[in-house]
This record gives sequence, structure tokens and C-alpha cells, in this order.
Amino acid sequence: MNRTLITIAKFAVSFGILAYLFSNAWQQDQFQQLASATKRWEWWLIGLTACLAATLVSFYRWWALVRALEIPFRLVDAIRLGFISQMFNLLSIGVFGGDAMRAVAAARQVPHRMPEAVASVIVDRGIGLLTMFMFGAVAYWLTDFSSIQAVHPKTLDAVRAVGYFATAVSIIGVVGMILILVFPGFLRWPLFRAITSLPKIGPTIKRLLSVILVYRRNKPQMFSAFLNSMSVNALLSISIFAIAHGISDSHPSLMQHMVISPVVMIANAAPLPGGLGGMEMGLDLMYKAFSSVDAPAEHGFIVALGYRVVLLIIASIGVVFYFVKKPVMAMESTAKE
Repeated sequence: MNRTLITIAKFAVSFGILAYLFSNAWQQDQFQQLASATKRWEWWLIGLTACLAATLVSFYRWWALVRALEIPFRLVDAIRLGFISQMFNLLSIGVFGGDAMRAVAAARQVPHRMPEAVASVIVDRGIGLLTMFMFGAVAYWLTDFSSIQAVHPKTLDAVRAVGYFATAVSIIGVVGMILILVFPGFLRWPLFRAITSLPKIGPTIKRLLSVILVYRRNKPQMFSAFLNSMSVNALLSISIFAIAHGISDSHPSLMQHMVISPVVMIANAAPLPGGLGGMEMGLDLMYKAFSSVDAPAEHGFIVALGYRVVLLIIASIGVVFYFVKKPVMAMESTAKE
């Protein structure tokens, strides 16, 4: 009963946010204005291509992290699981999202290497989140905010606060990664000993950390994963920018989208059904923050809807690929034979 009520509450929040954004866009005649504007379908194609490329690069990153643990795993199988997990992310109702699905599916292929399989998903997600903050922080400091004659100055000030927060998280995350990869003795520090001594979850945390330490032998691979993730963020920024450019001439610049995109991706990871409502609200607020007198951008919600359509198209392509390409998982036992 509690889970049912929580699920109903999540859907209520998602549809409530969408209803609010739709009402605002309707009252401001955004749909009518954009319907009469010239459409550039070639830019929509660029947006779709960039998003698809970002998706495939992220699948390759996870596959490389799995292989770094010496787990036999084909790239094509990583792509299959990646695509179906993306569909789970878009359509998930409960907490069983795409990451959990990937972890379970990979662990089933190598049950005697289950901690490593699960750790690969955790490390992949951790690198993805950290590089989102790092990418957004770098883009924030490269953006000239003084030249923006903001229509909503308070919202722009909020973005500045987000920029400082992203910078702080990036610094803390990088320091943490250095501790894990360069100073493995941190597991003997009192703080970590206290964490790993917690009842029930302590032993699991300790085991996962010990598995993550395996990546110390693959520092070049970890560095490559960070560069890979940075390219994913760049491609997603290009994708949203291209969709916006295909809809209207008035929108934030590409550099500003470098700041917008990471915030939107994190909002899309909100604990809502498929992130529905979180991403739309995030993009709407970010567009308003960068809306200036010279380049008004009040249609972030509509751009978000366009980006949501692109995600659904890619997920649909992935589902077809999942069922057409039969899995031939490489098992360790088969490899030995």
C-alpha cells in the first residue's frame, strides 16, 4: 500500500509540473508563436544524431569499465543492455531504473563476479555524475554573465549559485577520486572504518570499495572514462542547442547550453517516473535565467518536449536493436573451454 501511494504521489507531482508548465506556455502564446515560426528540420536531425552519439559513447564507457575488471563482456551486449536500460529510465515507475537493470543483467552473466559487475555500474554512474558537475562548472566560469541583460535577474542569480555549487562538488569529487586511486590506504582511516562498520550496509560498502580499488591498476582507463564522459556532456549540449535552433531563432548560445545541459540532465534524474517533469522544469527555468532583452528565451518547456521526443526515438531504436540482436554473452567458463 505504501509503495502504491508513493507511486501515485510521484505521478501526481510529474503531471502537476507538466500541467503548470503547459498552462504558462499556453497563456504566453508560446505554442502559437512557435507553430508559425520557420522550422529547420536539419537541426532536429543534428540534435537527434548528437544525442544518439552521446548515448553510444556512454555505452562504450561502461563496457570499457567492465572490461577493465577482466570480465568477459562483448561491446554489442553492453549496447543492448544500455538501450533497454535507457527505456527503463524513461518508463520506470518504481525505483527499479535503468542502472539497477544493467547491474542485475550484467551480474546474471557472471554470477561469481557479481560485486565487480555491480561496481562497474556504480563507477560508471559516479563518473557520469561527477563529470556533469565538472563540465557545468568549467562552462560556468567560461561564460560571460556580465554581458547578459537578464529579463529574470533573480533566476540568473540562482544559476550563479548553482555554478558555485557545481564547482565545489567537482573539487570534492576530484579529491575523492585521487584518494581512491592514489592513496588506497584511506580504507584504514577512522572515518572509512566507521562507515564500513555500520550494521547491514557496512560490509557491502567495504566490499564495493575494495572492488572499486581494482581500478587503481587501470588509471589510464579511468582517465579515458573521464574524457569519454566529458564528450558525452558536450554532445548532449549540442543536441539540446540544435533542437532549440530548429524551433526558434531566439535561444541561449551554445556556450550557455554547456551550462544548461548538465543541470537539465541532473534534473532528469529526479526520483520521478522517467524523470518526467524534472527535466522540463529544469530546462524551463534555465532558459528563463539566460533570457535577455536581445535574445528572449521563454520557451524552455517546448524545447524540453522536443528533447523528450528525441529521447523516445532513440529508446525506440534501442528496443528494436535489443530484440533483433540476439545476446551472445561471453562467459568465463566458455572462455576457459
